Amino acid sequence: MPSVIKVIASGRVLTPGTSPDQAQMTVEELQAAVDEAQKAGRKVAAHAHGSSGMKNAVRAGVHSIEHATLMDEEAAAMMKQQGVFMVPTLSALATTAACRLGCGIPESALEKAKSMTKRHQASFKNALRDGIQIAMGTDAEHPLTFTVRTPRNSSGWSPSG
Repeated sequence: MPSVIKVIASGRVLTPGTSPDQAQMTVEELQAAVDEAQKAGRKVAAHAHGSSGMKNAVRAGVHSIEHATLMDEEAAAMMKQQGVFMVPTLSALATTAACRLGCGIPESALEKAKSMTKRHQASFKNALRDGIQIAMGTDAEHPLTFTVRTPRNSSGWSPSG
């Protein structure tokens, strides 16, 4: 049985018709998920690229934000204050952005990924600067997970600090 429940707090890169910067769940919906997870002794991870989804998730009491791609200063401050981990999954977005047409990733997803890569790097560096707790993750449902690298390759950070 999984020890973590993942909720989708913002739109996704690989899902057509969604926008990564828009919230997908309200604070109340996320709070219900957190409450039920706590009853079962589980933590909650929130998929969130956009700041509005991150803020909703932090307000609801999640334990980690997966991606945090478009994190703004307010979301960063909330995460730090609440002790919410950032799981940047840098390689998932970077690998998608580097993929060429015909690699199996829809063109709409390639465009989303390419438009978000620099902001993702900035969000990660800001999280390091601000002292937000960082956890490693692979985004296991990602079709290119086999290319996972540690963030040291692109940011100078390593899991040991």
